[in-house]
Amino acid sequence: MPHEIPVRPWQIVATDIFNLNRHNYLLIVDSYSKYSFIRKLREFSSKEVTDLTKQIFAEQGVPERLISDNGPHFSSQHFKEFAKAWDFEHITSSPKYPQSNGMQERCIQTIKRAMKKAILSNRDVYTSLLCLRLIPMDHVIPSPGELLFNRKLVSNLPTKCTNNNARKEEIQDRLLDRQWLQGKHAKDLSKLSTGQEQNTRKWTPAVVKHIYTEPRSYIIETPTGLVLHRNRRHFKEDVSNKALTSPHSTSLPHSEPPPPNIPNTPPAGTPNTPSNICTPSKATLTPAHKTQPSGITPTETITRSGRVVNPPQKYNL
Repeated sequence: MPHEIPVRPWQIVATDIFNLNRHNYLLIVDSYSKYSFIRKLREFSSKEVTDLTKQIFAEQGVPERLISDNGPHFSSQHFKEFAKAWDFEHITSSPKYPQSNGMQERCIQTIKRAMKKAILSNRDVYTSLLCLRLIPMDHVIPSPGELLFNRKLVSNLPTKCTNNNARKEEIQDRLLDRQWLQGKHAKDLSKLSTGQEQNTRKWTPAVVKHIYTEPRSYIIETPTGLVLHRNRRHFKEDVSNKALTSPHSTSLPHSEPPPPNIPNTPPAGTPNTPSNICTPSKATLTPAHKTQPSGITPTETITRSGRVVNPPQKYNL
């Protein structure tokens, strides 16, 4: 399920935490301009993550929506109180489902690659990050810095500062095209209901207990009593009970009762059976597909329908 496409800068932002050279960093990226803010964590705690997020929001303003994973720093009570006090919507993805945070994951890969190259070449890391924010997206869409701040960011490279009008239509078309390309082969899974039996990954039986507030998120319970929070992608319908109770299930045919024994002596008043009428022998009761027709060699195979299969002779040396 794709996220909502923003119509202005700093409307929808996404956040995540990544590690590089034994240091943890907080990343906040704008969904509209793809401009990223990076802060180094002094301690790996929920309070530190909340304080740095407050610092960025105090500089750039409070967005309408913040998207994050379901890590302990973002699902803690401290962060929930921060979202309620600052009045923004906080949406978390389902556990074990990083595909829903694709923009953050892709941005982290780009930033870590730029930082590693700067460290290996003994250059300034912040200069590399500035160059990332100055690169235009294509020949029409300007750089992330220009989209977010509506002005050109100046660096040590020669830059021509001009007043460009906002390109909302081009940006919207670009985001819509990317959304269509990413979802053209996707399909919506059916929604689940409370009490419905499902199989989780490794196809362990489970029962849906609660439909979560996040999109396609459910609370399930396994037979061992373990309660899990998972995405709809992690479920597969349990068809074992349906197979047992299906009206179309095949069953073994009942054998017909044997015919009643006919006495050899006719009853009184019945004319005797002529002696030239013979009774059927056991050979005539044998099914036709089990009898081997005459003129067939033992190497030939007969199918159930009676067709003779002649094997090829090209390997018979």
